[in-house]
Amino acid sequence: AGDHHGAIDDYSRVIEADPKMAAAFRYRGDAWKRTKQPVRAIADYTHALELTPGRVEAYYERAYLRGTKGDWDGAIADDTQAIVLKPDHGAAYYERGIWRYHAHSWTDALADFRKRSELGPPSDHPPLRIWLIRARLGERDAATKELARYLKGRKTEASNEWTFKMGSFLIGEFSEADLIQSAESKNPKTDQKQKCGAYFYAGSRRLIDGDKSGAKDLFQKCIDTGAKISLDYASSAAELEFLRRPGMK
Repeated sequence: AGDHHGAIDDYSRVIEADPKMAAAFRYRGDAWKRTKQPVRAIADYTHALELTPGRVEAYYERAYLRGTKGDWDGAIADDTQAIVLKPDHGAAYYERGIWRYHAHSWTDALADFRKRSELGPPSDHPPLRIWLIRARLGERDAATKELARYLKGRKTEASNEWTFKMGSFLIGEFSEADLIQSAESKNPKTDQKQKCGAYFYAGSRRLIDGDKSGAKDLFQKCIDTGAKISLDYASSAAELEFLRRPGMK
């Protein structure tokens, strides 16, 4: 377990013996992904889908890699195909919502996040993104009331305490400084991921408040954490791309 390089060697031998074994390409793609080699992973997922077009998870995994590389159209197409094949694939709805969020396709992204919440299992992340979208659409007061109701009704567990703090920040019950300070963790991976999330949501609220300069700084701080596997990292990169376009000051 965890020997991804060994898995790559094993699946490569299987593929050499049987070049039409779609499963071997799919699982080697997973191993390439875990060893941070997205180009090779995408190639293997593509080959798996050429051999067996109905492989839902190959579409879903390829969508993530395409999306984090900035190919939002390709990622949206892959997640859409995953949903066609498995209409209750909540994770694909959430992920597609992220790519649509990056493209500023607010209405479509909002619909995807709401569908993810409807399908379950319970997750704090869709309600947080729903608040961001509604606030950017000029519905901040209504969004705050909706998120406050959600936070009041949810179960508080140690595993979701961090997302609760981010939600509390969005509705004005937690300061930016407190959010960033509370992101600190003795676990390096947790520290990296939580700080990236804190900087993304703080930057997003600055952007909604009209502070583009402050938003840029915070999005860049998210990038500087190096939390590349985080969707908040990808979202910060997308927002920086928009903010750096000519005419965006």
